[in-house]
Amino acid sequence: MSKITSNIEEELVGVEKVRVMLESLKSPNILVRSTGAQNLTDLAIEQPDLAIPILLEALENREWYSVRFGALESLSGVKLNDDQTQKLISYLDDSDIDFAGKVAESLGFHANPISIEPLLKHLNSKNTEFKEFIIIALGHLKDRKAIPELIKQTSKDNYIQSAILKSLGSLGENDSNFNIEYLIPYLNSNIESIFKAVASSLGKIQNPNSIVPLIRSLKNQSSTPEGRNEVINALRNFSSQDIELAVRNSTDDINTQIDLIKALTYHIEMPSLLMIAEKEKEKLIGQYSRVMRRMGSEIDTINAFVADTFKKLNLIKTVDKLDVILDSIPNKRSLLEKIDFKKVQNYQWVKDELFNQLKQAMQWYELGSKALKELEIAVTERKLKLNSVV
Repeated sequence: MSKITSNIEEELVGVEKVRVMLESLKSPNILVRSTGAQNLTDLAIEQPDLAIPILLEALENREWYSVRFGALESLSGVKLNDDQTQKLISYLDDSDIDFAGKVAESLGFHANPISIEPLLKHLNSKNTEFKEFIIIALGHLKDRKAIPELIKQTSKDNYIQSAILKSLGSLGENDSNFNIEYLIPYLNSNIESIFKAVASSLGKIQNPNSIVPLIRSLKNQSSTPEGRNEVINALRNFSSQDIELAVRNSTDDINTQIDLIKALTYHIEMPSLLMIAEKEKEKLIGQYSRVMRRMGSEIDTINAFVADTFKKLNLIKTVDKLDVILDSIPNKRSLLEKIDFKKVQNYQWVKDELFNQLKQAMQWYELGSKALKELEIAVTERKLKLNSVV
């Protein structure tokens, strides 16, 4: 037998093998179909010149849904040349929109630059599922010309918007200079799919400017445990040095820095950063404790004034003396108004550490305000009574 004859016979055997595998895709048994698709992929990798043309031909089989999709799945796992990719591109206009969507997905896997323009052309599709496949495929192609086109597609549809965010993450992967201005606001989203998509993308991109917004988003009350896990995974893509630098440079307000560190180290172990926070915290707690004591002292003074005045009130016989008391009440009230609890309460860590002191001081504040009001009413009534006697 000649070598040529032998090669022809081998090729015929190979062709028959492909045909048999394609037939297996018609099986009602999902395991048989899955095995057949994997075997086709393996054969296409081993003998691309033999298998790929037959698989491309099988894409025309509109009688058997499973054969078309199985052949497409097998093609997604092998390298195609430009002509073969062009053949695949033609199916973006297929009448079966589900099949066209899987074609877009396959083109994303192949990431051949010749696919970029045809995919962009279909970006305005009215079919949400097909459009989602197109958007994700554009991300895999890594062509930056897709960025402004994707941003133009910003949508109220959660699936489309999530796909856009994911695609931008793929386009900017490992590029610390990638512009993240469009992405950052979505960390405030209360839609889980969008929140997770943007967190994941920022983790892929690794622009240090996203570190502090990511940490802040850990306190997003509407985010789920899964969403927070996505943020934590994103932050783990940064070095501890980058995180420490970002936190320290985020603001001159040490309270805010401590809040950020507390939010971060609750989820990620960072001893060096935690040590910085603890040292600063000790100093600040001392300061806040002194402020609390001063508040308490001022409120005590007011309460003592109120109590003492109430004792003497019925003994006062002249309106002039009552006017002196009434004139002094606004001054006492202004002392209370200068006590700024909001400033202290702005920081979660302060509320956590000084909870009891804050609670007590606020109770004193309320009692002091109430006592001054009651005193003002009582003095005014006493004055009216004295005037009526006169």
